[in-house]
Amino acid sequence: MNDSGGTLIPELVQRYETALTQIVERNRANSTTTVLCSPGVVDAFSFVNLKLTAAAFNTANGAPSATPSAEDNVGAAAKNKALAAFRDAAHRIAETQKMPFADIHDAMWQVMQAAIAGYGTSWPPRISLRRPDHRVILCDDGVHPDTAAHIPMAYAVLKAMGFDGDIGSITLDWSNGTVETDSAQTAKVVGKGRIDVESKRLPMCFFDDSAMSGGYPSVPCRYVLQHCPFNEDLNRYCLKVRGLPNKPVRVTWGDRSLFFTREQLENGINLAAEFSDNPFCPVMRSLDAAVWEKQVYERRLFEILNMAVWKRYFSPESLRKCLDNYSAWAAKEFPANRELLEACETIRQRALAKNENVPLSELVRIRQILLERQREYHRRARELIKPVRHTITVEPISSGK
Repeated sequence: MNDSGGTLIPELVQRYETALTQIVERNRANSTTTVLCSPGVVDAFSFVNLKLTAAAFNTANGAPSATPSAEDNVGAAAKNKALAAFRDAAHRIAETQKMPFADIHDAMWQVMQAAIAGYGTSWPPRISLRRPDHRVILCDDGVHPDTAAHIPMAYAVLKAMGFDGDIGSITLDWSNGTVETDSAQTAKVVGKGRIDVESKRLPMCFFDDSAMSGGYPSVPCRYVLQHCPFNEDLNRYCLKVRGLPNKPVRVTWGDRSLFFTREQLENGINLAAEFSDNPFCPVMRSLDAAVWEKQVYERRLFEILNMAVWKRYFSPESLRKCLDNYSAWAAKEFPANRELLEACETIRQRALAKNENVPLSELVRIRQILLERQREYHRRARELIKPVRHTITVEPISSGK
């Protein structure tokens, strides 16, 4: 996203392709598989590039299509044209190096084009917080994806990694009261059309008020899911019912009931897609919050330590800029770890009082402590994923009921 500039510049694409090839080759030498992810897109409604005029964009990229602001649209069209070229470069490397490729650009593009085509009828008219005169499809500021926009991004990456999407399957024979499942489910019939299930593998659940949103509004997930086949391809928790009478059928799962035809249930319904509020949601909400806490920790690590890593040492200037934030954060995150806090104070004295550069080689123990805490956040999140017990009820409905 940052490397691509404003308009398509072939020299930038070549530099990107050369550098990325070197990274993949270095990983290959370490027997590591690299999943090459393309850049995404900028938002056709909310993106603005203030460095180039509309006339300059138009000269380089052709006439704009009709949107609320012709000037902004030219900027988005030009930027996305450049990003598509970088996507193509990443794809070439993946093919040459025989590595997986995640086309995030296309996944987001398909959602955005569907939103544009149906705007005003099927897409919620959300206004950008940062630019109140602009509407939003996927990115509030035009560049950084909202929570729901992460769905097509995750879709592309998971597809590239080879996940098949078969989360669970339950097949009920209505006529004889037997049930079959995949290996990750345990089920028994406890009454006519009533199945008690324990699931060891959980489908993904989507929350518009996800902790990941960080307080920012997002397009409701259901709108993005209409135009991204995440549930169909990657999140199938299927129920099939054989031997039903030819009547409308009520399926109750958790606190919700929905109606289906006999044909729909014989072919199979995806419970994860049909029931957005379901018995897996409490576990997945806890996981959502735990992953968010982990990411906040990791983001703070990067913000504080990036300058030192970039410059290969803690210089007086770089440390002075981040020391207050880092010290306050370390004291809150590690209040009882005297080893870490004393090491931080030693760095402070050497870098600020003695005006020394502190090489990264002398910070190995601090790095170990910080990464141990990162692994602890990871472990906490993993431990939340436990088997879920739930009940599915299938009831043919007679006319008049």
